[in-house]
Amino acid sequence: MSLRDRLFKPRWQHRDPEVRAMAVASLNDEALRRQLPDIARNDQDIRVRKAAFARLSRFESLLPIALNESDEQLRHSARQKLLPLVLAAPADDNHAQELLKHWNDSNLLERLAVEASEISMRRYALERCQRQGFLGQRAYQEKNAELRAFAVSRIEQESTLKQVAERLRKVDKKLYHQVQERLAEISGASQPQLEKAERLCQQAQLLARGQGVQALSTQIGELEQAWTALEFTNDDAQQQTLSTRFNSTMAILRKALEGPQAEPEPTPEPIPEPPAPTVTETTASTTDEAAAEETKPAPTTPRPVFNELHGALENLLKAQQQQQLRMGAWKRWQQNWLKLNKQRARFNAAETEIAAKIEQGQQQIQQAQEQQQQRRQQAQE
Repeated sequence: MSLRDRLFKPRWQHRDPEVRAMAVASLNDEALRRQLPDIARNDQDIRVRKAAFARLSRFESLLPIALNESDEQLRHSARQKLLPLVLAAPADDNHAQELLKHWNDSNLLERLAVEASEISMRRYALERCQRQGFLGQRAYQEKNAELRAFAVSRIEQESTLKQVAERLRKVDKKLYHQVQERLAEISGASQPQLEKAERLCQQAQLLARGQGVQALSTQIGELEQAWTALEFTNDDAQQQTLSTRFNSTMAILRKALEGPQAEPEPTPEPIPEPPAPTVTETTASTTDEAAAEETKPAPTTPRPVFNELHGALENLLKAQQQQQLRMGAWKRWQQNWLKLNKQRARFNAAETEIAAKIEQGQQQIQQAQEQQQQRRQQAQE
């Protein structure tokens, strides 16, 4: 370095950050261009780092900023600048792998699975995507046949597979049959678990009705342990209904278990019989008993069937929102509610409150169905 260079440093090395930022943004010095990646990573002032970053375009220069930059806005800008480079890169590109290892964002992965130009990169992204609805879309929208089949192999949700099968039935017979095989595999694996879950729900409900109450705490523990051991292979409406049914029943049982335990009655000592009451005393006693009966508070705990129907309705609402409502399940629920609602005059306060919530949810489903019917009619017209 010459004496002149030591005495007169370039403007992009000036101690004033504003001067440095202006020089980094505008000068075309060869030495400056070589130092731009280092300046973008290490300059203490964010204005200078941003000015240097704006002039970078190579993957290896942008990658450290996208991964390690402390300023969130600049880090986000670096990732957005890298995105087109990642979309054009093959899956075995070292820089792309390094970025994706640290930037494991679901939105990015789904975008790569759709837009990446290299088949290997789209498969790399599909291997890491988890959203069942998205995998279902790729099963019939992906142009590459192998990737469509691969997307089908990653679907675990029965309702999604049924939607894919309907889409493929007339356009891709081969993949349609693969979807049917996958459906049979999932349904066959889940059915024994659902049957076990149904039996556990029935056992819990028998306990809640007071049948087999001996050693209640032991039986509750055994039921919960058996339920935890169940291994569901998919997450459908039937499983959700059974889970809600079991959990609500167990909550009732635990509440009963925590209640005060009746103490054994002591053996009464013999006492002399009192004299027979007079007519006046008998009349007063009868009046007092009637008044006490009238002031006795009504039960405030709902019967288990109310919690079961309310829980099942919440699952039906979720299915309706996801446009996966099964009409058979909805009609069965309506029949059960109609039978119970005929006893409305016997509802206690807690049951009346749940009934109001049930009617509100029922109206929501009915309104949604009417809107869907109107949209279908408009589409046909």
